[in-house]
Amino acid sequence: MKNKKILYGILGTFVLLFGILYWLGIIGFWADNIKGYWQRKSNQEYMQEQENKIDNLIQAYKEDKYGGDTPQETLALFVDALKKGDTDLASKYFVVEKQDGMLKKLPQAFESGGAKSLIDYYYNGKLILIPFENDDMYSIRIVKNGKKVGFNFKLILNKQTHKWKILDL
Repeated sequence: MKNKKILYGILGTFVLLFGILYWLGIIGFWADNIKGYWQRKSNQEYMQEQENKIDNLIQAYKEDKYGGDTPQETLALFVDALKKGDTDLASKYFVVEKQDGMLKKLPQAFESGGAKSLIDYYYNGKLILIPFENDDMYSIRIVKNGKKVGFNFKLILNKQTHKWKILDL
């Protein structure tokens, strides 16, 4: 009888321990499901936010009317705006993502003399047009008096409006 009580005690402890482990496993699975739900929700919100940013950027490109029909024309328009001191207009010849940043940087270019130097190089130097592998991007290098140092622009075609935009200076 005493052996039976010990056996039942061991068996009861085993069943209780198994039950607790099972219950903890279920709780762990449930907790993982809740964590997964919030992670998926967070990912969906992030993806929606990114899609909205892309949609807004595409819309901004569709509405962007600034730029020339050729890379050279866009550069000429940009330099003309700088010559007039119109940094607001000059910044609009950059790709949409860089316009705000250039609006802040261009006045500094006037203060440092960089804009004046660029205008001088443009009117008194030589423009070298360098195509990239596709026809959607060009580099224009401006050199003066045979110097290797000059200005280098990268321009890209806005496929929404077919206007050329300055990508990099």
